Amino acid sequence: MELKSNQPVVLGRGKYGISDNRISREHLRVTFSETTSSILAQNLSSVNPVYIWKKGATEPQKLDARIPTPSQDVPVESSTVLRNKDRISLLIDAFFIEIVTKKPVLKPPGTPEIEEEITLEISELPHIGTKRQSTFATPERKRRELQPSQSTFMFPKTSRIPPEKIMMIKKIGEGSCGEVWKAKYGVTIVAVKKIFRALLSDSAAKEFQDEATMLGNLRHSKVVQFWGFTDFPDGCQAIVTEFMAKGALSDIVYNLEIPLDINRIGSIALHAAEGIAYLHSKNIVHRDIKTMNFLVSDDWTVKVADFGLSKHLKQANTNTFCGTMPWAAPEVLSGALYSTKVDVYSFGIVLWELFSRKEPYSELSASQIILQVVNKGYRPEIPANCPPEWKKLIQSCWHQNPDNRPTMEEVFSMLKQITNADTDLKREDSFPNLPPPEQMILTLVSNSTVNLSDVILDHRISTSENSTAEKYFGAYRNQPVCIKLFSQNNEYNESQFSSEVNLLEQFNSPFVVKMIGACYSPKLAILTEYVPGGSVLELMQNRAIEFTWELVYNVSLEAARAVNFLHSFRNGILHRNLKPSNFLLDVIQEGTVSRLCGIKICDLAMARADTADNAKTFQNVRSDWVYADPECFNPSRKPFSAKSDVYSFGIILWELVSRLCEKEHTAPYSTFDTTSSTFVTEVRDNGTRPKIPKDCRPVFAKVIVSCWDGNQENRPTFAELETSLSTILKEYYLSQ
Repeated sequence: MELKSNQPVVLGRGKYGISDNRISREHLRVTFSETTSSILAQNLSSVNPVYIWKKGATEPQKLDARIPTPSQDVPVESSTVLRNKDRISLLIDAFFIEIVTKKPVLKPPGTPEIEEEITLEISELPHIGTKRQSTFATPERKRRELQPSQSTFMFPKTSRIPPEKIMMIKKIGEGSCGEVWKAKYGVTIVAVKKIFRALLSDSAAKEFQDEATMLGNLRHSKVVQFWGFTDFPDGCQAIVTEFMAKGALSDIVYNLEIPLDINRIGSIALHAAEGIAYLHSKNIVHRDIKTMNFLVSDDWTVKVADFGLSKHLKQANTNTFCGTMPWAAPEVLSGALYSTKVDVYSFGIVLWELFSRKEPYSELSASQIILQVVNKGYRPEIPANCPPEWKKLIQSCWHQNPDNRPTMEEVFSMLKQITNADTDLKREDSFPNLPPPEQMILTLVSNSTVNLSDVILDHRISTSENSTAEKYFGAYRNQPVCIKLFSQNNEYNESQFSSEVNLLEQFNSPFVVKMIGACYSPKLAILTEYVPGGSVLELMQNRAIEFTWELVYNVSLEAARAVNFLHSFRNGILHRNLKPSNFLLDVIQEGTVSRLCGIKICDLAMARADTADNAKTFQNVRSDWVYADPECFNPSRKPFSAKSDVYSFGIILWELVSRLCEKEHTAPYSTFDTTSSTFVTEVRDNGTRPKIPKDCRPVFAKVIVSCWDGNQENRPTFAELETSLSTILKEYYLSQ
């Protein structure tokens, strides 16, 4: 920064890009004397020292905090005289400021010439917008006070996503505080923003939690969608958001191989302006608007992201330095009070980037940016390819006086006029306030007895094979429910009913349908949550749905996870009737798009705990013969086991890949009479299995064959299946 003779300059937190909390707001005053070519340095802080390195010195001398005089209670500043090549530091370990004599240098055309002068060169400036991690020891008293809050740093439980529901696919970004990963949540591709464990006790953790809280309260089509929080076993915390396939806008702007015509620029600018205007309508100032903080989807929708520095105006300390220097408004750089107009200024720089496709002020150092922008009103040169109406808009956005800048709502109106766009500014939440997928469950009526007269039956969904029960869609206490209504109250039905109710009461898992209640009279009925996506069987039978390998892999993996949960629950629960109709698709609706976020198992009437008490039960074949383990048909009656569920799962995998390759659903063994002894002989003795389509990928065919191996011992466990399918899916995504 330039020093003029006899005009003092004060350095401190919130000024000239300095943001470390260890530095006082008014820490150091420097005054240049032209007569002596020296600088008088005075410590203004009553708490913190200043460190001086004289030219050639290896050890600093300390300029103590100002102290009161013996005669009066008025602090006197500690001071010293500095000359060329002397250095000052506001901290012992950072922010070195060197006294330098500058000589004229040649700069690119259009850049202000720097004349010979005495200057201060800040040679270690903190990364703007990122809290610098402390390198000093916390005093013992403070450490004891901080420890409880560090140990209880948790995300709100209502938005927590179990880490086992997230599959990390590929790291797509890394910064000083953490990493961003492409991942899969359920069957939805998401972005996971992790904060490093080492920073959880630092102010970065607070910013991270603030960002999560901010995102959780925002719902707009031009703001990145928040899914929830998670905490990984390694101690890292993470925010889960929607995945934007094209990445950051900066990656597009700076890649000259990607064409950006005037229509595309107009669309990008409109989307970005609408997102910022929405934030301002919620009284939120973003404070770090730049091309890196806009994300772009496959269809070129642009959304505002990265809310680590965003604040409600009523909560914000609106003269604190934040943001990234080339995009920061003059009032931010100088430590003055500011408002939402700082986002408007930054948006002007973003518009300039769209036309220039360059980084702003790349030819200037940090201190030169501050000097030129704050004191001289310098701005990047607007390129010749920028039309006049756009140039006028850019200049109005980055006007030196915030009062002369338009609001973002006015910017949107100007852009609409410039681009002739037929769109209106959406001031309110523009899609339903959907909770994250794990919260899309019905309120559980805890194990209550249901009065059947309170249940409204709407329409029948399905009938069991032996006609012992029918399923209906209906309502109970204004909640949509699924009602399993048993045809009669005989001994067999009562046994199945009691077994299923007893099992469902034990579960509170996203992998199993949740029971709402049961009715014992006048008819047996079980009420469970209604899962709107229907069954896997209905998915395969729906010809309007385009099957892809991505869909097949996702459905297979989620189904395997659900059964693995059953097999891992306590002593293990064997389903004994696995088939496509007993896997339900847990979906949420986003406008006209249904997103699958998991699979739930239903129909546990035949399920039993894998214990010695049920050994006799496992001698009986109860499931549909098409899906039944051939070894259970042996004269020796080899008992049903966990590997028998694996066999059934292999048949289901075949159905999925057959639907993909043949374009329509085909029932297994459709050419056989599956109720005859001939069918049993073919499957058990001759090893007959459905023919795997020739277009089936070998890696998936290998999984199917391993599942339906004639020998139970050769089949994988569901834990192994989950691992294999997860690997296959990850490799698929990496290949795309």
